[in-house]
Amino acid sequence: MSLQQQLAEKFMDIAAIVPLRFAWRLAEFLGRLWFRLDTRHRLIALNNLEAAWGDELTEGERRNLARKNFIHLARVVLELPYIRRFTPYKMDGFVAFDGL
Repeated sequence: MSLQQQLAEKFMDIAAIVPLRFAWRLAEFLGRLWFRLDTRHRLIALNNLEAAWGDELTEGERRNLARKNFIHLARVVLELPYIRRFTPYKMDGFVAFDGL
């Protein structure tokens, strides 16, 4: 196992100890920060939303949607340590299955 893989494993082990609600709050903060600081990807997201939605969304609505996407991506990353440790019993309390 490479050093990068070992570091990633340690990060995942440590991050899984943090309460999930704290991880969600942290993701909200980090996603907003990422949206603000990463000009290149923010502009790509905004341009893509404009191309997809045109005049159906205002500039403010596109910005809000793009910001929420950055927050969502941060949340996904911070939830990964928990998902790795899920058992079928734990998953039932976290995920709702419909139509199965």
